[in-house]
Amino acid sequence: MLEVIPSDKLAFTFSGAPISGKEESNLCVRAYFLLKQDFDIPAVQLHLHKIIPSGAGLGGGSSDAAATLKLLNEIFSLGIEMERLKALLARQMPDAEKRQRADFVVDSSQGIEHARAQVRQILAAVAKMPVRRS
Repeated sequence: MLEVIPSDKLAFTFSGAPISGKEESNLCVRAYFLLKQDFDIPAVQLHLHKIIPSGAGLGGGSSDAAATLKLLNEIFSLGIEMERLKALLARQMPDAEKRQRADFVVDSSQGIEHARAQVRQILAAVAKMPVRRS
């Protein structure tokens, strides 16, 4: 469930299932900024009651972003056609998909030293890769 409230500055709050990550990486917030690039929309407070757990692979984040785009379009009477909303939504890529496409992933959930060790391993692996010449 998503609620949009007029505000002096952009804010994101949530309840329900936990959401990891920084506010600016949340797909609802990113959807807001996608519209803000092309439309002069005012700041709002976005409140998401999260039901589908993050990282469950059920498309909850994408659904949240779609709801944000649709709701902001309606509230601010932007008149964006459904095809354009779909195109805007397609510009966002969920983290799970990014991880699937990545050659290397650094897991930062276990602290900075663990992340640094992973980066060192990645750098060592990259150093061993053959150089491609075009």
